[in-house]
Amino acid sequence: MMKMTQSGMIPWISALAISLLLAPVQRANADAPAKANDTPKITLNGLIDMYYMYDFNHPAPGALVSGRAFDVKSDSFSLSLLELNVNRAVTKASPLGFTATVTLGKTADIVNATEPGGVNTYKYLQQLYATYLLGNTTVDFGKFVTMMGYEVIESSSNDNYSRGLLFTYAIPFYHMGFRVTQPISSTLSSQLFLVNGWNDVEDENGGKTIGADLNWTPNSKVNLILNWLGGDEGSATTGGGIGFATPGIRNTQTLDFVGVFNLTSILKLGLNVDYASAKGKGGGVQRELERRSRIRQISDATR
Repeated sequence: MMKMTQSGMIPWISALAISLLLAPVQRANADAPAKANDTPKITLNGLIDMYYMYDFNHPAPGALVSGRAFDVKSDSFSLSLLELNVNRAVTKASPLGFTATVTLGKTADIVNATEPGGVNTYKYLQQLYATYLLGNTTVDFGKFVTMMGYEVIESSSNDNYSRGLLFTYAIPFYHMGFRVTQPISSTLSSQLFLVNGWNDVEDENGGKTIGADLNWTPNSKVNLILNWLGGDEGSATTGGGIGFATPGIRNTQTLDFVGVFNLTSILKLGLNVDYASAKGKGGGVQRELERRSRIRQISDATR
C-alpha cells in the first residue's frame, strides 16, 4: 500500500545528500538486557544526525522536498535529529524500569506533525514509557515507537540514509498505550498492543486500536516479522493522528510484513510489504491511506 500525493503521483527526486551521523559505539551494549541477578544501572546514549542535500528539481527556497521522510531541505546544511536515550533495564531482581528518548530537530517536527495534541506538545519526547517484568512477560506503558516497518526513525540504524516509501507513507511513527511482550519459544516471540491509535498521545475519537506482532528467528540468517494494527482512526473534525486528508472516523486495518535474509557475511536482503484499508463509518471505503498530507504543510512555527 502506498499513499499518493494530492496531485496523484509521487514525483521522482534527483538529489545529492551528504550526511554526518554521530552515535556512541557502546549503544549496542547499552541496549543489551541486564543479567537476571544484576541491579540494572541507568544508561545514556544518543546521536546527532546532520545532512546536506541538493535537489536537482530545484524546489523553491525554503520548500520541503516531497517524497522524503526526514531529509526534506534542499541546498541547506541541516540538523535532522539530536537524540538522547535514557534507559533503566529490567531484571527479575529489579523488575521496574523505564525508557526516555529526548529528541530535537526537523525530524522531531515531522514525527509529531499530525499529533492531535499539537506538534509542539510532545515532539521533544519521542518515547517515554515504564516497563515491568512479570516472569517472562514484559509490560510497557507510555509513548513508544511503532513496531511496524523495516526501517526506523534513527538513520544510524538503517541500511540507507533516506527512507523507503513504505516507511514514509504506509505506517505510523509512534503509539500511546500498552505493549505486552511474551516469548513463545527460543525462536518465536509475540507482542500485543492496546493503544490510542496512529500518532496520537491524545486520543481524538474515543476508540482504541489493537495490534499484534509475531517475530520468528529460526537461525542467524533469517528473521520474519508479521505485524497487524486495527481500529478507528481520524475524527469528526480533523484527519487525526493518522493524517487523513479529510475529516472522518474510518476503521483502519493494516498488515505489515518484514523479512530479513542474511545471505552471506556481506550480503543482506530486506523485504517489506504493507497492505491497509480504511472504511468510513458511513460505509465508504478509502483503500489508500492519506496519512501524511499535513506533514508537507508544517507551519512556519516549526521550521
